[in-house]
Amino acid sequence: MKALAAVLGLLIVASACTSADSTDTSTSETIIRVSTTLEPAVGTSAVAIDERERRAGEMCFGSPVDPVGTDVKEAGRILDGRVVIGRHEEVDLALDPHWLEDPLEDANWKYGYQTLSWVDRLRRVGNIPGANERYRDLLLDWWSDNGAEVVPTTSQTVRDDYRWFDMSTAWRALVYVCALEEFGPEEWLLTALEVHGEVLSSPDAYAGRGNHALHQDMALVAIGHVLDREEWVSLGSGRATGLLESAIDAAGVSTEGSASYQLKNYRWWSEARDRLRAVGIDTGPAWERLDAMPESMSHFVAPDGEWILLGDTVPGAIGRSGNEYFDYAVTMGEVGTRPTEHTVAFDAGYLLSRNTWSFDSPDRPMTLLGLRFGASMADQVHAHEDLGSVVFYEGDRRIVEDSGLYAYFGGEIRTHMVSNEAHNVVTIDDAEYYRSAVADLTAWRSSPGWVFANISTGAIEGARWQRTVVGLLDHGVIIIDDRISQSVDRPVWQQWHLEPDIELIIEPRRVVSTTGDLTVLVLGEGDYSIDLGDGVRSTQQRKAFAVPVLRVGESGSARFTTVLATSAVSAELVWRSTSGFSISGRAGGTPFSVKVGDGTSGRGLEVRVGSD
Repeated sequence: MKALAAVLGLLIVASACTSADSTDTSTSETIIRVSTTLEPAVGTSAVAIDERERRAGEMCFGSPVDPVGTDVKEAGRILDGRVVIGRHEEVDLALDPHWLEDPLEDANWKYGYQTLSWVDRLRRVGNIPGANERYRDLLLDWWSDNGAEVVPTTSQTVRDDYRWFDMSTAWRALVYVCALEEFGPEEWLLTALEVHGEVLSSPDAYAGRGNHALHQDMALVAIGHVLDREEWVSLGSGRATGLLESAIDAAGVSTEGSASYQLKNYRWWSEARDRLRAVGIDTGPAWERLDAMPESMSHFVAPDGEWILLGDTVPGAIGRSGNEYFDYAVTMGEVGTRPTEHTVAFDAGYLLSRNTWSFDSPDRPMTLLGLRFGASMADQVHAHEDLGSVVFYEGDRRIVEDSGLYAYFGGEIRTHMVSNEAHNVVTIDDAEYYRSAVADLTAWRSSPGWVFANISTGAIEGARWQRTVVGLLDHGVIIIDDRISQSVDRPVWQQWHLEPDIELIIEPRRVVSTTGDLTVLVLGEGDYSIDLGDGVRSTQQRKAFAVPVLRVGESGSARFTTVLATSAVSAELVWRSTSGFSISGRAGGTPFSVKVGDGTSGRGLEVRVGSD
């Protein structure tokens, strides 16, 4: 596993690790400069001054400026000369910031600092002595120090300076909109809004995809509405409507390649719809796909009530959405209504199947199997190199799981976390992963208690990989059949990132846990090597830990047929050919058999459980 030892070595100093921007530094920058000598539209607009304040009030909502439960605490911290940005640690806040601070040497901290969303907390608790004055001073100071020369950047061009980064500019624009309602049309504030609007409307500064583009669009609509710039309202609303079809599919699934970004995008797009309606725009039928998002999101919740770990996801407590299906999933059945489907195959690239939606059955724990397929990483802004990856959960156990986020900019650790080496896939030594590749879901079928799927991809340089997955979910058994063809004799590996702290015993073609709650069988006639090493997983921002990774290896074109089970399992009869496979065995004493007569389609599939 390339550079894994170095990555694990970095974990001991991760908290002090210098953030590295993973963006290709060879990318040429497009720079636009906006003069702050623009005259604010005072006296030339048909909109009266008091009308601008009213309109600012209409636009003062959304994620950067909505009240949250920690506002009073964090506002007090700011007044004491300290600040917490996002999930990062507390740092000192200067009385007169120079706005290029980087106390944690962290790109994500710098981005959050430049949004000024943290400053807006002082507005939201204005009854605290000194809060309103400090709020105005910080906003005016930022503009005075940074408004003279504007150099916008996007995710493709940003380096170390996040002052005019696409999303930080968008969120900060809403902060200034709220300030207009608070302080009225002071000349510096109107000029600041005009300049932010010019930047947000520039094609060269537009992110063009993903949620960053949406935030830019909605900030432009807000400023356009407040300043009576109808061309900005029209541009922002038109761009957002055009973006919607590629951002959220017809089933209500975000296409950003992450489990937790399902909920984030639902909230952001819902705010966008509310904003367009607030300025009198009929959003139309295209926006109705948002209504399907909450039930779709419920399938991304593991049996323990937290997100499954796919793409840039940090698990943890998930807030309710107010939808009966999603709230049922995140509260583990305490409130809401059970979702209607047990197995879904979303075009956005997720097959998710569980045996039941009951959280409280002692004899039948909820089991969830997930499989990634579909669009390329290059087309999904928060995806990993995870095409073909499998995740597997039972009850509160996360048996087979992917790497997690770690950090958006996190140097070698982040690079590894995103790579296919950190996922439950097939890898080939010294082979490039094609981030532009796709994985086709060529067949899938399901019935209560079991699921079958087949994917095919050319994501690995010089190879074709086909994966067939069968889940006997009522019995905690999954069977994975991988076929890899390559013209070069390179080592090829099937790998499984397992639960932390599990103790395993390696036997010939068999790996078992010391507690008997995990069995892995490696089947077939290949000259396999079985290796147990250290993988990496992250469940908190900038924190990572080692997990056992089981790797089964061979050279050249290879085939691996592997059984993973949450109980003692035996394989009594195994047959394999180039076109399919058959397995008979027992899981926890219950007999089962699986036959897949054609590994590239659902034809000839037979599953039997419970009879000899």
